[in-house]
Amino acid sequence: MEALAWTGCALLVSGGGPVVAKWSVRAGAVAIALGTALLLGVMTTGPVAMVAAGGALLGGGFGLSFAFVSQFLMTSLPTAETAAGSAAIGTVRNSGGAVGAALASVAANLNGFAGGLSAGNVDAVAFWVFALALPLALVGLVAAWWLAGRLVSSP
Repeated sequence: MEALAWTGCALLVSGGGPVVAKWSVRAGAVAIALGTALLLGVMTTGPVAMVAAGGALLGGGFGLSFAFVSQFLMTSLPTAETAAGSAAIGTVRNSGGAVGAALASVAANLNGFAGGLSAGNVDAVAFWVFALALPLALVGLVAAWWLAGRLVSSP
């Protein structure tokens, strides 16, 4: 669901100008924060449709914003640094995924996952994985709002 939403939203806004970029980055960050909050609330209780909706919000948010954020970063660099900047985007994205996976693993293991999932610990594991992610999504929302303001004023 997340990948489909990412692709669909990215196609929807592709080729958009500065105004589309500004609102796509902001809407994307809002969708990511809402998706994380939704998953925090419904991951353990369902229904499955709400879990899918949370995943769709996450994927859609990244689809709306990722290309425009990358484009802004690339156009902000001097020409001599664009190769390094291009490589850095993927490196930072992958590093963020690795750090996120590590934090989720810590949260899961602190809540009993190391001994295997059971009816007693699955709720705590699911809750804390998303509880750890929500503050990061909110920081991302603030950063995206700031960046989107710069998108309109940039050449």
